[in-house]
Amino acid sequence: MLLQDFNVQLMQRRLSRMRGERHDNEERLAQQEKIQQLTAELDEKTAVHNVLNEQIKRVNVYMFSSRFLPLQLNSDSENVQFKR
Repeated sequence: MLLQDFNVQLMQRRLSRMRGERHDNEERLAQQEKIQQLTAELDEKTAVHNVLNEQIKRVNVYMFSSRFLPLQLNSDSENVQFKR
């Protein structure tokens, strides 16, 4: 009897996997792994966001200070000259 119950449970698990259903432990582990990946990605993007915001602030301060000199761009992006 015990062996038959085990075999029935095993077949039920196989059928549920074939249907696309996951076992609770498998699903929980997959979700935890996905959470870790997304958290790492969020941390990376947050760091980049903070750096870019700081750069924007510095550029804005520079542009609106009295030291700002308009740039004259030539066809070459390497040849940048300041207008005086």
